[in-house]
Parts: sequence; C-alpha cells; structure tokens
Amino acid sequence: MIVAMAGLPGTGKSTLARAWARQVNGVVLDKDTIRQAVFGGSVTYTRDQDDLCFELMYHSGAWLLDRTPGLTLLLDGRTFLRAYQVRAARVFATRVNRPLHFVECVCPAEVALERITATHLDHPAANRDADLYHRLRTHAEPITETTIRIDTSRPLRECLRQLARHLPARAESNIPP
Repeated sequence: MIVAMAGLPGTGKSTLARAWARQVNGVVLDKDTIRQAVFGGSVTYTRDQDDLCFELMYHSGAWLLDRTPGLTLLLDGRTFLRAYQVRAARVFATRVNRPLHFVECVCPAEVALERITATHLDHPAANRDADLYHRLRTHAEPITETTIRIDTSRPLRECLRQLARHLPARAESNIPP
C-alpha cells in the first residue's frame, strides 16, 4: 500500500507519517531528506528539484515495494495540493500495482504557523516558513481523489486511531486505546 501525506507545511504530515510507519512497520520516504542527501549545498527549492526528488522517491519506492511484500510506503514532503502532483502519485501507484491512499493533514493556520516557527531551524527544508505556507495555501488546488482528512491539532494518538479506521493496516491492534 502507498500512503501519500498531503497538506500544507506545518500540518503534521511528517509527524503522522513517522508514527503511522512505526505502527505498521512501514517506510517513510521524505523529499526534504532526499533533497539534502542528493543536492547538499546546491539546494534550490525549485519545482524542477522537487519533482526530481519525487522521481527518485518513486524509483526507490518501487524497489522497496518489489522486495518487501505487504510494505506500507509513505510518501512525505510534498503538499499534493497541485493536480499534477496527485496525477504523478496515481501513475506511480498504477505502475507498481499498489493501492494509493491520500491522507490530508489539516489544522488551524495558527497551529501550523506555530509549528513552522518552532521547528524552522531543525527542519531539513530551510525554505519552510510562514511565507511559504501562505504562498502554498493561496495556490492550493483541491484534491480530487478520495482522501482521509485528519485534523492534526488533535492528539497524535487520536489521529492514529482515525487512520486505523480508514486504512487497511496490519498493525491496527497495536494502536494504543
């Protein structure tokens, strides 16, 4: 199964992806980590570079899915709030013959902006700031795919329970009450 973590910066995509991966023994592929590993000091935060990082993620993900039966692969580091991003994920899922689920992380703007401010220096994406949040929010396109919408301002445990109700997961029973 493939899970695409969607949502604006600061909405908790990475936190939820890592927690869910631990519950289901999944793997998180993160664009920002891949970007740093591949480009190092030549990071530009352009659409070209974002798309190339995601192509690398798709190739790596195909390799992992081919060699690990039953793997849950989580794609992180992209908003999936642009139609072309959703189409690319759909093409990837079709190519590897795996179900694709979109999980849209949402929270009040003030919560997202507070998270961005609190983690700005520790986050691998140096361009992740309030301006980026507002720019992406202004240009976001609605996801036309069926999505699981999670309000990540709620406690992480509740978010995991909500995911467990909607995603076919082997580790559902491991989620604490």
